[in-house]
Amino acid sequence: MSAIRQERFAGGLVFEWADEWFKFTWNTKELELPAMRRALWRNPLTNEEHFGIVASETGDKRPKVIVDGKGSEWERRGHSPVTAESRGAVREVRATHDEEYLYLRLKTDKPAGTTPVTIGLDTRPGTNVGLPGLGSTMPEADVAVTLGTGRRATLRLAAWTDILSFQYGVAQEFMKVDRKALRRGSGVWHRPRLILNRPFVTRDTREQHFIELADIGRLRWGTANPAQRGFDDRVLVASKRHTVEVRLPWMMLGYSDPSSHQVMVPHTRGPVTSKRTGRIQISTTAGGQQLRTAGYDWEDWNVVEFHERRKAGWDVLAAGFDRAAAAPQE
Repeated sequence: MSAIRQERFAGGLVFEWADEWFKFTWNTKELELPAMRRALWRNPLTNEEHFGIVASETGDKRPKVIVDGKGSEWERRGHSPVTAESRGAVREVRATHDEEYLYLRLKTDKPAGTTPVTIGLDTRPGTNVGLPGLGSTMPEADVAVTLGTGRRATLRLAAWTDILSFQYGVAQEFMKVDRKALRRGSGVWHRPRLILNRPFVTRDTREQHFIELADIGRLRWGTANPAQRGFDDRVLVASKRHTVEVRLPWMMLGYSDPSSHQVMVPHTRGPVTSKRTGRIQISTTAGGQQLRTAGYDWEDWNVVEFHERRKAGWDVLAAGFDRAAAAPQE
């Protein structure tokens, strides 16, 4: 803004004021089905929705869960049910949701990250033999989240549910894929990816550019609490002592529209479609012990809850406006 003033231009614009849930972008819009319900849930994998200097966040007046490892809000009455309890490595599992994430809270017998924990989630009909590296444990799972050791977390999808492999590997042949791995129940697991660029050839130099992909299977561990030092809105896992909080974007679980319980259905020919599913089955495995939970389900929604929050750059931008307004014109 100072440079604009110094150059004697009439003014400038900030793009944009507030985040927009309804926006879409080319690499995810074909997966948000039905499109008419796009504004009823927030997809953190769609970059077009997060440009505001004011955050439009889920939850009426405050987030339902702040992923910071404390987990204190989970104890509020009516917040979330205990889906399982045990005396093993995982002592308790709770689940809840909002328009952007499925949330899980685990209580462990040892400090978080000491013993690896694998969470299996079954979001649709079909099997994949068993969780990665755990034999036939929870064969019905199509999503696997591994926590630890240390502050490391990874999400994997059953290969036969990996939409990107079908879209750009089978239908358009932009990349190599193992078609046997894409058969239902193959037992193969893939880390989820986003496409950043389709293959193209530069007109003037005739230089060939290949497909660009981003691995999004590593879940960032830290704190998503804006009031804490080291806050990072990209954080998906947080822990303190024996408590681990996890938030999983709906699209990374295969949902095309969580508000109506619809998941993406890949096809070797033609576009992606969607189908309605029901309760998510959830299981944890740690220290050689498996804990099956009661799973998690929710009511369809047609109205969203949200609140606004000034982002971290608000004060910096306000100070910049003041300086630009006070600066003498040359």
